[in-house]
Amino acid sequence: MTGHSNSILSCKFSQDSSKLGSCSGDHTVRVWDLNTCTPICTLKGHGDWVLNLDWHYGNKLIASGDKLGKVIVWELNENGTNGKQLWSYCHKNFISDIQWKPEVFGDSAIFASSSRDMSSKIYDARRGEVIRTLGGHTQGVTSIRWSGNENILYTSSRDRLINIYDMRQANPIHVLKGHSHWINSISTSTEYVLRQGGYDPLEKDKGIDGAKKRLNKIIGCGGGERLVSASDDGTLYMWMPLQSQKPIHRLVGHSSQVMSCKFSPDSRIIASTGCDKNMRIWDGFTGSCLHTYRGHVQTIYGCAWSPDSRMLVSASKDSTVKLWNVVPGCRKLMTNLPGHLDEVFSIDWSLDGSSVATASYDHTIKIWRY
Repeated sequence: MTGHSNSILSCKFSQDSSKLGSCSGDHTVRVWDLNTCTPICTLKGHGDWVLNLDWHYGNKLIASGDKLGKVIVWELNENGTNGKQLWSYCHKNFISDIQWKPEVFGDSAIFASSSRDMSSKIYDARRGEVIRTLGGHTQGVTSIRWSGNENILYTSSRDRLINIYDMRQANPIHVLKGHSHWINSISTSTEYVLRQGGYDPLEKDKGIDGAKKRLNKIIGCGGGERLVSASDDGTLYMWMPLQSQKPIHRLVGHSSQVMSCKFSPDSRIIASTGCDKNMRIWDGFTGSCLHTYRGHVQTIYGCAWSPDSRMLVSASKDSTVKLWNVVPGCRKLMTNLPGHLDEVFSIDWSLDGSSVATASYDHTIKIWRY
């Protein structure tokens, strides 16, 4: 799909899998119709590269952040063909991550952002105000995640720490220490079900009750919420962050910086990607390495899980996208997904399982159907 006039830094499906949002070095956010694979809305208001975005679970609000530190909330009209800027806010440096508060915690227009300016902020998009500025880090914040515990957030930083916040307080309530270099990425065992919220493509357990049921199941199967962190020190750590400030496992195997980590939707496996050109999968409870996937020839920026936790797709600096089988006994490359002409920065798998989206330095987005 073409339309952006510069590199595309991030892409993400809406919760109902009907639309895709993308953000670019051309200073715009675009919304795409997945039935026609055409842009239906271009959102203009940023003054520099737009680095990241996130969809509100209602599929009508988008929050985006740029290189100057500006955060904008956009509201789409009923059919998504037009959008307007509701509010804008400013950090003092570029935005590293944006996350809406999950649907399972009730009707909310609250979201959080993290920044290279060493802070994170929590906003109320309906009232257009900053609720809280979260301090405590001494270097840039690299990522932010909501916990399965309603008012808890996690942030990772280049200061090698993970801070745990109660959103009602400005300072961290706990600090997790262990890494010897900056932390690039964190993921929680509840991350997928929190994103899914009340959406159920099979319509068996839709709505808030279904969301709570799925969340409690994930938390229960591991004895509590788990968190994994990926670092430039070449390791990953697994934590039970609400129970202990000490890591429960150290995951060793990558020979260079670990760029990303992500729990599978069922929380049983962790995937990690690195500058060593490899993707590894780890047991989500014991931390033991289950398999190493080789095939890329340059850094793997990230990966995305299929909703059934049986497949992974990876995106690389080498301009390729690869589909991998994660089923025991069949753990191998399934197919290459060719077409991009330059680095692939971002990848996402729709919640209904039908589509994979990839965003590239070549100014294009590709949609792969399953």
